[in-house]
Amino acid sequence: MIGGVCGTGFFISDSTALTAFHVLSEQNWGPNPGNAYCQYWAILRSGQIIPIKKEFLKGYSQIDTTLITFGSKHEIPHVVLLADKNASPMDMVCGEGHVGGAMPQLQTSWVGSELLIATANLSNVISDGVGHIKRELKAEVNAADLKLKGTNVYELSFQTRCGMSGGPLFDKTNGKLVGILSFGLPENAEIKLQSFAVSLSELRKYLLI
Repeated sequence: MIGGVCGTGFFISDSTALTAFHVLSEQNWGPNPGNAYCQYWAILRSGQIIPIKKEFLKGYSQIDTTLITFGSKHEIPHVVLLADKNASPMDMVCGEGHVGGAMPQLQTSWVGSELLIATANLSNVISDGVGHIKRELKAEVNAADLKLKGTNVYELSFQTRCGMSGGPLFDKTNGKLVGILSFGLPENAEIKLQSFAVSLSELRKYLLI
């Protein structure tokens, strides 16, 4: 078995979550090279474990966002609330994320070719950031796994890392969502010295939330 943290996500209702399109979508669903099977889960910091199926996904590549609509409702301890207004430069914000490729503390077992996760603890893979919005801009990105054209994003004052993509960006004063962590520079570096989040206004426009 190989695997680990693909990225970060968050629930906006008891049956709906968001993550980054380049983290998980209908297009990139599949096993790693040399493997025959793959499984994905949403693992919450509370320890809750929720399987993800391909049919749950609807990707919006133009805003680097995937909507995950689960087949049933779940008891989610922390549902993210959306901000009433868009963020502005110098607003204090915080981003939640995890260390890409790292393995959480898991207790697992195999039933045939299916891996079952009995317990999960994310405490060893948490990677959060706090800072402010440096500026708002229109992003033009043409990378192998990410293509944005005039997408409204925020540049953040704090560094991020691989694995934080898809995490929520909160207004630090009220804890409400103002964006979703997306990409960083340098492109191929583990630690991103420049970090960007897609704005809530883009999420509202495409997802009608």
